[in-house]
Amino acid sequence: MDTQQRRVLYVDAGPRRSGESDHPIALDGIRAAGWKVVVAGDMAEADRLRRRMPLHVGLLHIGKVSLSQLEAGLALDGLRGMEWLAILSAERMKDGAVAALVGRRCFDFSTLPLDLDRLQILLGHAYGMAKIRSALKGGDSDERGAECEDRLLGTSAPMQEVMEIIGKIADVDSPVLITGETGTGKALAARTIHACSVRSTRPFRTVQCVALPETSGPSVSSDGESVFLQAIRGITPAGGTLFLDEVGDLTPNRQRALLHFLQQEGIRSSNAQGGAVTGNTRVIAATCRDLDKSVAEGAFRKDLYFRLNILNLAMPPLRDHLEDLMLLSRSFLARHTRDGRSVARTFSQRAIDRMMQHQWPGNVRELINRVQRAAVMAKNTVIEPDDLGFSASVGVYRPTTLAEVRTRAEKEAIRAALTETAFNISQAARVLDISRPSLYRLLSKHRIRKHASSPPGTAGEPKKRS
Repeated sequence: MDTQQRRVLYVDAGPRRSGESDHPIALDGIRAAGWKVVVAGDMAEADRLRRRMPLHVGLLHIGKVSLSQLEAGLALDGLRGMEWLAILSAERMKDGAVAALVGRRCFDFSTLPLDLDRLQILLGHAYGMAKIRSALKGGDSDERGAECEDRLLGTSAPMQEVMEIIGKIADVDSPVLITGETGTGKALAARTIHACSVRSTRPFRTVQCVALPETSGPSVSSDGESVFLQAIRGITPAGGTLFLDEVGDLTPNRQRALLHFLQQEGIRSSNAQGGAVTGNTRVIAATCRDLDKSVAEGAFRKDLYFRLNILNLAMPPLRDHLEDLMLLSRSFLARHTRDGRSVARTFSQRAIDRMMQHQWPGNVRELINRVQRAAVMAKNTVIEPDDLGFSASVGVYRPTTLAEVRTRAEKEAIRAALTETAFNISQAARVLDISRPSLYRLLSKHRIRKHASSPPGTAGEPKKRS
């Protein structure tokens, strides 16, 4: 068995009318799209299968079985945590009790006869949501769940590079300067560095640099230290990590006090000769400003810049890793709907297209805000563009050169084809009317991962048999 294939549990829930096919959906078509189909004759068998193998998403064909039996089956311990897609006749869906059960227990539904292309997209969405919900639950403790929420997400090349750099610098005690636009996740990156370091069991403290009191006087001395210096010393965790957020906004007096602090307080840093200075606290700083430019203009102290910028991590803007957009969106949606007060479960294709067109000037922070808004405003399980606060004229990217137009159009066509085919490479190549090798070259050229919402190893195609 190919353990890397995504599995879907197909459950034949109850008898149907005479003449109906035993399997009214094109299981071969689902298999061709890269799914391992596991068939169960009833909910009890589905429960046994789920206990034996990892199953995250299920297709539930609702026949004429009683709703009480179906409700009891879905409540079985072994089937909890799965995302279900209901398959039923349009006539059956008209039954108010059936519709209520589907709305309460299922991720989405499709009526017969089925649209296989749509079903494959729904399966991909449901699978991604189930994996995210599983990760957010994490373990048995609330702390583990919180830890899973506070982590960097992304399978794109830019985010994989970020995570690779974090892996290299986490256990090096030199200061780190994290740069990037507002909303790119600099604070989360700092927490990730701390969590991956040998200091992970020690405190992580954040200093909002612009919120601390101003330093008065032309200098700072040990005899008459500034209010700023006293405040920052009171926050510093012994043996932990000190995160200086928006360090580029420090006034000259605050810069002077911070430099004095780093020089005198036994902080992990480097001396003028480049040698390590043994200390008890690691410093990570972040800024959305171009500090090289600020130094050149005299707005930021060169000696402080060199002390902070021993190691560097640049966070990419969201527009440069749109391959991660839906993975992030579904993760944020899962977070904002866990309390059950929102009916929203997934995004319509119109919403996905609109999000892919947006420039995201506020980056991931803007995405979080829009998804949170949608979770509140959505009228049904499917989020539409207006739920996200998009009007007809907001946020459309307008490139200025012909090369930009071609590049943008090419990337959008590839992403649309991958989304339409649930990231099946062969089908996407046919949609684009190019060969599979050509599509692979374009994926590499535009740094698009073959499957943005599945774990490593799931490329959206069945494994070739030898």
